[in-house]
Amino acid sequence: MKFLILALTAAVAFSAATIATTSLSYAATYNTGTKLNATCSLATSLTGTYAGMTAGSEYHGLWLASTTAVTTASTADMMIFAAWTETSTGAAAMSTTFATAPAATAYTSSGTAWVSNASLTTNTTSITAGAAGVYTTAMTFVLPLALINATTSNFTKTSLSWNYWIVLSEAAALTYNSASWTGSATGTTTISLSTCTTGMAAITSSSYVARIISSFLALSFF
Repeated sequence: MKFLILALTAAVAFSAATIATTSLSYAATYNTGTKLNATCSLATSLTGTYAGMTAGSEYHGLWLASTTAVTTASTADMMIFAAWTETSTGAAAMSTTFATAPAATAYTSSGTAWVSNASLTTNTTSITAGAAGVYTTAMTFVLPLALINATTSNFTKTSLSWNYWIVLSEAAALTYNSASWTGSATGTTTISLSTCTTGMAAITSSSYVARIISSFLALSFF
């Protein structure tokens, strides 16, 4: 009996799904528009080495936050959470088709807790197989003008250095406040926002000038 318990314990430990050696990169693109519809696209590329999977659903959670911890203590904090599901076909093999497409939400902070700010349009998704056990998941988040300004950059910062956490679960889909989001960050990524902030600063300043001109023209008729 003792041997059986040890064997079962070892089997469970061995079958625990993991994702390691991750890298995360972003490429920002400004989508021309007005204050009402201008957006910034963040093309995301996440590469990880998978192991220990049991064939079936692989639930993913990706947290990208301005904080160094999973908690928030400032109204200046911001976080983006994305969740999706892939399908494993072996211990280190997966399908390149999403079981559930990525969905993302942006969160701001009350100063003590994360508060949902906006559901983000997520498109241009793909899964690409690399070397044995290595997969790259790509997706693009679309951030509206108001959200870019919520990063406390006020359209002046050219980049943000944020921490990210990536969690893999075979038990259930992950949410932004899942208990598995704990401890130190998986890594840090630098988000270049220069193209977005430059474009958005231009339309906000031009809108201001336009209002002045409009007011002047209105007054000139009296």
